[in-house]
Amino acid sequence: MNAGETAFLAFLISGILVLVISLMLMRTHWRPDIAPYGRRTRLLHMTLHPEEYTEDAPLGAIRALTFVGTLLLASAVALLVRELVRTLTS
Repeated sequence: MNAGETAFLAFLISGILVLVISLMLMRTHWRPDIAPYGRRTRLLHMTLHPEEYTEDAPLGAIRALTFVGTLLLASAVALLVRELVRTLTS
């Protein structure tokens, strides 16, 4: 395994882990006036607008974790695209 593959896997796994931690934090601080988390909860809307679903206290941490997780996943995709372009041009 070369350095590019290792970096891709590191970015991918850590990005997914950070996003899962963000969702777990969001679910532990769920607002009591909203219906409990269930199958009808829209995951993308919940991730983009955590202020509608959680209490105010952990909101900054949830937003920061979501941003960092998204950035890590974007880095993994960028490495994948870089490798694809490098493979197609050689």
